[in-house]
Order: sequence, then structure tokens, then C-alpha cells
Amino acid sequence: RNPSRGKSGGTDPGYHGDVLHINDVEALPASMADSYPLFEAGDLVVSLRQISTVLVVDPETLEVKWLAKEPLIFQHDADFIGDGKIGVFNNNLDRTDRGTFLGGSQIIVFEPHTGREAIVYPTNRSPPFYTAFAGKWQLLPNGNYLTIEARSGRAVEANPAGETVWEWISERRDGTHVPEVLEATRYDVSPETVASWN
Repeated sequence: RNPSRGKSGGTDPGYHGDVLHINDVEALPASMADSYPLFEAGDLVVSLRQISTVLVVDPETLEVKWLAKEPLIFQHDADFIGDGKIGVFNNNLDRTDRGTFLGGSQIIVFEPHTGREAIVYPTNRSPPFYTAFAGKWQLLPNGNYLTIEARSGRAVEANPAGETVWEWISERRDGTHVPEVLEATRYDVSPETVASWN
């Protein structure tokens, strides 16, 4: 039975499926820990899709040190990104084909120690961006965002202004269906290095 969810992302009381759907867990690296006043190295950022919640927990004591719910709706891929910030791929699920009701998917950056948050992608310079399920993102060393629009089979690198730097779209397999793209990672390798691979 399909759960019925509103904007809060709550699960129907009669739903007996995967009630948390943990879709990402990452530890705070020691190299970044000094920039996170509320956390310590090894604390875990956890994304709980079914209840539209991201939290940071001490893995030893299980103390929840921070959590965010609004404005998340069925989010994925929560990352410690440095400077005291946590970035999240917010699917912003609205049950439309292209996210037209709530405006599409988003990359949201939270600053737990100040309570600030900001939607960093898309901007008013970005093309439509929406995937109801799945989706990943990566903050690149140059400050750009690599985002995965899973259901459209699309990977996009965008600059901080939201402008597309490049995109790749998976070929349609039968003229009407596009294979999902669940992950992409940008590696800092030179053309010479790639040419040397056999």
C-alpha cells in the first residue's frame, strides 16, 4: 500500500513499509571538525527520507545533536561540506511529473550553529530541475555543484550563479524511456592521465 504524505513528509499511520528509509550516512572527517562548533569528528549526518529529516548523531551515545525537517521533502545525500555547513539534496517531492507545484528539487545548505539555511541551486538562472526520487549532489573544489537529476537521466554541473557549465543526458533506450542515472562523481584527472589508461 502506498503511503499518503503531505508537505510535512509524514507517513500514513497505516503504512508498514520502510518507515525511515535511511538513504545516506556520512561521518564528519577530523580534517573538517574544527569548523563545526556543535559536532565532533566521527559524528554522523543521517538522511531519513520517509520522515523528511536530516540529523547529526553521536554514534557512541546516540545523542541527536542537530536535526532539520523543514523545508525538506523526501531528501537525499546529506554531506558535511566544510565551513560548518551541511548540504542536502532536497527532492521536494510534490507528486507532479516535473515538480511544478513546489518548484522542483533543490540543493539546500544548512549552517547548524547559526540556524541559517539557503537554497543554493537552482537559481533564477537555472533550467528546470526535478527528480521525485533518488538524486545526488557534489560540491566541487571550484565551488560548482554537480547534481544528478536521476529520473531524467541527467547530470549537470552548475556554477554558484546557477548557470549550467555542462550537462550529460543518458540516451533514450527505446525512443520514450530514459534510464535513471543514480550517481556521478567528478574526478580531478588530466586528459593525459585518462589517455594512459588501457
